Formats: sequence, structure tokens, C-alpha cells
Amino acid sequence: MRVLVKDIMTRGVIKLDKNSTLQEVAKLFAERMIDGAPVVENKKVAGVLTKTHLLRAMAQGLALDTPIEALMSRNVITINQMMPAEEAMAIPVGRLPVVNDRGELVGWLTRTDLANAFSEKYKFFTQDLIAVLDSLPYALVAVDREGRITTINRAACELCGVEAEDALEQPVQEVFNCPDLLKVARNGIALYNQKMQINNRPVLANYFPVLAEEKLIGAVALLHNL
Repeated sequence: MRVLVKDIMTRGVIKLDKNSTLQEVAKLFAERMIDGAPVVENKKVAGVLTKTHLLRAMAQGLALDTPIEALMSRNVITINQMMPAEEAMAIPVGRLPVVNDRGELVGWLTRTDLANAFSEKYKFFTQDLIAVLDSLPYALVAVDREGRITTINRAACELCGVEAEDALEQPVQEVFNCPDLLKVARNGIALYNQKMQINNRPVLANYFPVLAEEKLIGAVALLHNL
């Protein structure tokens, strides 16, 4: 399921009035510990004001009672609440006002919102992948080109007599003697139906190179009990 902007945006956005003064907005930013906010007129985004605008105004010596209308950015990029989050991430703006189909402000999307959303999505994806690998009826071990274990499923842990957290990132040779897996990780040539023993159990192994964007990044072993 695609993540939409409306699912991850910040709601209850602090809105600024174009007639608010520099002093009022500086006090608001300090009290709420925010770096910026949209300027709204008739429920629609008229501009954006950030701490950078305030600092620039102070550096120019503007009076504290100067209305922010004279300082705010007017060429504001807004995004629709139904936009996929992946598309919003591609927009090179740190803060994006979110609007509905009527152009009314309904939220505020920041890089932090996006990072948190994709962190959660990655976590669930990882959990699902682990569940799939652990359901396989055969042992699976993957290594990088240096021979460090990057993935090991439940069947492989049982076969080798190790816990996954102890095996990950360890040299595969410290978990079980498998020189052919290292060979495939380095030359990229698959090997099939290789007989070996692990913990005195006869095993049939198949080794496959792992490629990413046509670049060899490691190898994976599929191990079956004989």
C-alpha cells in the first residue's frame, strides 16, 4: 500500500497572519520551538516565513513592528494531501504546506515527517522479509564479498547451531566451513549440487551470486539436508 502525504503530514499547523509583526512571530517561534510556518489568508497559503527571514530582517535593522507580509516568501510550493510520499521526497524543499483539493491548508510536511514514515515502512518491510525467509523449508545464508554474513534464516541457524544475532556480520567460516560460498561471492560463478557436511549432517548446497545493478555484492547459499 502506498503511503500518502495525508498519512504522515503534521496536522494542527501553526498559521501566521500576514499582519503579524516581526516581534510577535519571533516570540511565537521561540515559544513553540519551530523554524517556520505558513502565512495563511482565507484558508489558503499566501506565503511562508522562516527563522532565516527573521534573522535577515534583524541584520537589516528592520523595526520589530514590521509586518511579516514584507518579508515572507510568496512563491510557495504546495503539495496535495493525496500525493504519494515518494513523490514529495523528490521535492528539494525542507518544509511543504499541504493543501486539499480546494487549495486550503490542511497540514505541513517536513523532512522529519518523511524520514519517520520511511523508517517505519522499512521496519515493517524488514520484518515481513525475515518472516518469509524463516518460513522456507531449507537453510539460507547470504554473505557480502568479504564473506561476512548478511542474512541467515531460522533453518540455517538450526543447522549450524547458532543464533541469528550472533551470526550476522561474522565471517561465514566462523559459523560453518563453506569455502565454496566465499568463492562464488568473489568470482560470481554459481555452483550447484555441492555435497558437504555441517555438524556431521550431510547437506546438498547450491551457491548463487548476488548482484545489485549488475555489480557483484556477495553470494547466497541454499542448503538442503540429504
